[in-house]
Amino acid sequence: MKKLWETLSPWLLTVLLVVLGAVTSAGLQYLAMRTAWFPRDASGLPNSADMTSMHVLVLIFIQVISFFFWTAIFIRFAKFKWYVFEFTFGIKEFLIAFGALLVVNMLAGFLVKLSGIEPRQFENLNKSILASAPVPFLLAVSLLAPVYEEFVFRGVLFANLIERAKSTFAQVMAWIVPAVLFTLLHFEKVEQIIVLLPVFLLALLFTAITWQQKNIALSVIVHGIQNAIAGYSFLFLEI
Repeated sequence: MKKLWETLSPWLLTVLLVVLGAVTSAGLQYLAMRTAWFPRDASGLPNSADMTSMHVLVLIFIQVISFFFWTAIFIRFAKFKWYVFEFTFGIKEFLIAFGALLVVNMLAGFLVKLSGIEPRQFENLNKSILASAPVPFLLAVSLLAPVYEEFVFRGVLFANLIERAKSTFAQVMAWIVPAVLFTLLHFEKVEQIIVLLPVFLLALLFTAITWQQKNIALSVIVHGIQNAIAGYSFLFLEI
C-alpha cells in the first residue's frame, strides 16, 4: 500500500494543486466581481463585456496569487521539485524556440481550419473598451499570465513529475498531464472547445523548451510573445 501511494501521490497531488488553485481563484474572482467597482448589467449581475483593462488585470492578478499560494504550499510541505528562472540560453536557443512557436501556430491553425470552427479568444470581453487603455490588458496577458503559468505548470508540476519518473510511461505522462491541466484551465465554452487544440500544442512546446533548458526563463519569454501577439491581434486586428 505504501509503495502504491508513493507511485500515485505525485500525480494526485498535481491534480489537487491545480484544483485548489482554480477553485480559490474562481472564488476570489467572484467576490471581486461582486464589488461595486466591477461593471454590472441591468439585472445587477457582473458584466464581463463592460470590463476595462484594469478589471482584467485585477482578475488575472487574483489568479496569479491563488496559484502561487498553493504552489508554495506544495513546494514547502509536499516537497515538490521545481525549476528556477535563469537566463542560461543564447540567441541560437531563442531563435530555435521562436521558430518552433511559429511552426506550432501554423500547425494548430491548419488543424483548426480543418474542423470548420472559427476559434475566438477573449470573446466575453469588449475589445473597444479594452483598446481605449490597452497597456494593463497587454501587461496581464503577456507578462503576468506567462510568468505564473510557466512557473506552476512547467516549473513545478512538470519538473516534479519528470524528476520522479522512473519509467518511459511515467516520463510521457509527465509531459501530458500538466499540458492537459494547463489546457483545461483555458476552457471557456463547449462551442469553442476546438480552441483547446492550439493551447494543448503550445503547452507541449513550452514543456519541451523547459525540458531542454531545465529552467523556465526561455519558456516564459516564448509564452509571453505568444500571448502578446494574441492580445494585440484581439485588440487591434480584425482576425
